[in-house]
Amino acid sequence: MPCSNNPVWKHGLFYHAPIAEAAPIDHSDSTRVPCLYCGAMMLSNTAKRTGGFCMPHSGHAANFLDTLGGSPVYEEALSQAKIIDALINRESKLALGVLFSIMEPSDTLRLFSVKPQGAAPLIAARGVALLRGDHCITGFVTEWRPNPGYSSDQEFICDEPEIAGAFGDEWAAIKSELPAGAEFVRFSTSPRSWASLCGRAGYAVKVNGEYRWHVITTLN
Repeated sequence: MPCSNNPVWKHGLFYHAPIAEAAPIDHSDSTRVPCLYCGAMMLSNTAKRTGGFCMPHSGHAANFLDTLGGSPVYEEALSQAKIIDALINRESKLALGVLFSIMEPSDTLRLFSVKPQGAAPLIAARGVALLRGDHCITGFVTEWRPNPGYSSDQEFICDEPEIAGAFGDEWAAIKSELPAGAEFVRFSTSPRSWASLCGRAGYAVKVNGEYRWHVITTLN
């Protein structure tokens, strides 16, 4: 089945069928159990932490919705035939076959997209979700796009006690020079900068849209 660490199906289907007549698992420290993905034996404590997967395949325990780079926006429910018509490439049809095989009579199929948000490098521009009631149990993405938020710096308004604590002993002198309309902000460089080990965050006083005073509180 397509899975999350496959180079072609990265962030693909996250569905694990129940194991019929599975023996009860003893979760004592010395017990070893098979990985649900590859079958390799591992400590039961590892299985409890990862949801049943060995460490190399621990990503398979991720919830499908957590891989999309934001919250999905669903379209109207479509029949299997209309979903097939909407997705014409061969790979998508293969994945749809997997969804069809696990559908229950009351399940629905919906196309979705994701609003840009969060710090993920990519967001799902288009995909198919299998919903059981109001809950999305799995799906797959047919198109990814760069997340603009990944390369954008962040800035948040803060109050005087918070910024005074950041500037410490310097705050009294700064406060005496504050012009009318000054803004207090907490800032951080983009998620991309942190991933590249050149991120920084701190506090600033803005005057006419520009930083007049600032202090760096975190670097990597």
